[in-house]
Amino acid sequence: MAFSLWSTTTTLLLALAFIARPTSATPPTVNEVFHIKPGTTAGGCDNHASLLRDWFKDAQALTDAALRRVQRTDADSAQYLATFFGLKLEHAAPVADRLRAVRHFLHTPTSDDPADGANRPWLFCSDAWLREQAWTEVAYDSDTGQPRQDGKRIRDLVPDAQQDEIEFPYWSSDLSSYLVLSPEMHCTNGQVLGASGREGWDVWSYVALCTENIAADRHRVKALTLSQVRPVTDIWVQVAERYPASLVLLHEIFHIVNSPMPDWAYEFAEVIALRPDHAIENPETYVLYALALWLAEKNEAFSFSPGWSVILRHRAPK
Repeated sequence: MAFSLWSTTTTLLLALAFIARPTSATPPTVNEVFHIKPGTTAGGCDNHASLLRDWFKDAQALTDAALRRVQRTDADSAQYLATFFGLKLEHAAPVADRLRAVRHFLHTPTSDDPADGANRPWLFCSDAWLREQAWTEVAYDSDTGQPRQDGKRIRDLVPDAQQDEIEFPYWSSDLSSYLVLSPEMHCTNGQVLGASGREGWDVWSYVALCTENIAADRHRVKALTLSQVRPVTDIWVQVAERYPASLVLLHEIFHIVNSPMPDWAYEFAEVIALRPDHAIENPETYVLYALALWLAEKNEAFSFSPGWSVILRHRAPK
């Protein structure tokens, strides 16, 4: 799930600037790519430091697995593309481009110095870093973090927002900015596992993980990390039956790297039923595709190209 103050014009310019940044020879850690909120309150992640390290490594491994297969021309690789994206091999370029952009992000240390023109994205572990306000309240000053001296109200500064009971202004002292959100996008909604937003790499971007919801979700989350994913020993095991919590982080990274990417579908059956133009925009399609290919590497007797395990009769070239 994502929130973004974004324009089509700036998307291409900032994406080009982002991809131009040099990658690191040694894969960076999560602390070198994200500015992780410290502490244990107000969205702080100190209680989840070990998990974040593992989830970030998982995101790197999953993206690498997808890129190793996305443009191969064997029949099995073609079937993965057809199942998850409804695409033929000759139309795989948009998928490969988005995967490469995410891999670049995951393998590129980011600067925490605003003077470098590419602020390090924030990573939060709840939604408690946001302060809900009424549209009629005096706005905070983005420079001082204090109420504005001129008394201007929030409704005067965000005239285009739906100033009703659907969307509300939320102040973030970390981003020094207002976000206009629906309460349904928050971790207080038990079905929400994560959220993200972006106002250009030179302004701010963030990922917020609903760690309590992730821990409680037994419908979707089947393991905390890839290392805990159970081996596949039989046919008809659906890819989503091996869903690790680390996919939530990867899902949100797709949002901030390839924005705009709307959430067209989350559930497995709905994801593989998307029409191609929606599938190539849908973050959950990419993470399930990556998981399927990672499972294939770890369970070499099987292919997961139909979306579930089948006996692999012809191994793809390495």
